[in-house]
Amino acid sequence: MVLCDDLDISLFQSIPHTVGIKSLPTLNNTSDQLILKNEKGELIDSLSYTQHFYGDETKMNGGYSLERIHMQSSCPDHKNWIASQHPDGGTPGFVNSVSDKIIDSLPPKNIQITNDNLKTVTLKLDEIAVNEQLAEPNNYRILPDNLYPEYVSVLDNNKEIQLTFSSTLPSHYILQLSIAELTDCFGNMDFDQTVEIIPIQEPVTGDILINEILFNPLPKGVDFIELYNISDKYISLNTLQFKVYKNAQLSQKITLETSQAIGPKQYITLTIDSLLLKNDYPLAIQIQELPKIPEMNNTEGIISLYTSADHFMDSIHYHENQHFALLNDYDGVSLERINFGGKGHDPHQWHSASSEVGYATPGNKNSQFISDEEQKLEFNLSSKFVSPDGDGYEDYLALKYHLKALGYILNGYIYNLSGFLMHQPFNNISIGSHGLLKWDGVLNDGSKLPIGNYILQVEAFNSTGEVIRKKIAFGILGTF
Repeated sequence: MVLCDDLDISLFQSIPHTVGIKSLPTLNNTSDQLILKNEKGELIDSLSYTQHFYGDETKMNGGYSLERIHMQSSCPDHKNWIASQHPDGGTPGFVNSVSDKIIDSLPPKNIQITNDNLKTVTLKLDEIAVNEQLAEPNNYRILPDNLYPEYVSVLDNNKEIQLTFSSTLPSHYILQLSIAELTDCFGNMDFDQTVEIIPIQEPVTGDILINEILFNPLPKGVDFIELYNISDKYISLNTLQFKVYKNAQLSQKITLETSQAIGPKQYITLTIDSLLLKNDYPLAIQIQELPKIPEMNNTEGIISLYTSADHFMDSIHYHENQHFALLNDYDGVSLERINFGGKGHDPHQWHSASSEVGYATPGNKNSQFISDEEQKLEFNLSSKFVSPDGDGYEDYLALKYHLKALGYILNGYIYNLSGFLMHQPFNNISIGSHGLLKWDGVLNDGSKLPIGNYILQVEAFNSTGEVIRKKIAFGILGTF
């Protein structure tokens, strides 16, 4: 039976069983509610539709009807209605073109799992589940310890399941949750589905570092910021936020809009377009695409990382002058952190990525990284040779220091083997108890120190008059 406005009855002459209704209500294009009752006012059927029921962006623009898939179904309306598949755009007066067709052939799947606290785990499904065992504790089991929840709460129209355990779950490694059965309203079943439970913990200062940034991308490329989790925790990115400062004023604050977690000793690369990033850097991994990352000026800027509770994590004051001086073009060249032990705002902690890796290492170990293992000597070079040609192999002279006290001022002088002073790479630098200083082989006038053997003389003094002196031999290699 087809109902239409009585003034339009002539338009439906070719359709059998049509009845004209006086002043048939208008149906809104985007969403509306229909309720069918009998003469006693008792509910027979109802439908609350939206244009998203179509499942087709073209058909939702007009000219197509919505058809019911199954006459008898426990599925909610949005699962049991879809755009007509008939060439005419609808089947008024005839069997629906989608009648009894299995549009959904997949069982429910978990799309998100959170360890809300040490005893509660929440599952979110991509569709409602209807199996009788859904609320039964023995439907869920933690592996490998065979732990069953004490209580099960089914929420959000059977799309969210909360498991409460009597004892605290382990928090230092990923657990496996086995689900005996999940069945949707179309009868699609899945048995022994296994999902990972990641033990998310709150970050504290020092857990996450800014490890690499690209603020001057290739002409058609995108910026990225790489983070490194130096802790032993699993940390959700949505517990972090960036702050961007301009002229000592906060100009932008961005919370990371993703529930993705970063694991212990793991890198993760943040960008607004993962495809463009992979196109420029094919070896890029651990990419998390976000709707927004901090805006970065191509020459200079300050980016700070905080927790959502406003605890400071790390900061970088980047500048294009931090790039390797012998590079002709900075486009597409990232700045890499060369040591985890130093401070991010220290310019000596950053260096241009190597040409050997394509000038960036998103998601991978930095090409310019130097281990922060404690040195027995007060001053030591990470390598006795320097080859400052931008190929990523010993591009700079790296002076590592480890002192027993604070408050030292450091100077460094380079002499040739004839005793002539060639350069002073370190001039009255206030240093901490330990850290790293680097020099790229370029003199004050922009020329390069010639190939050969040299002596670095290091002098450090404090306010008490104590002086530490050290001479270290090194060589300049390569043709550059």
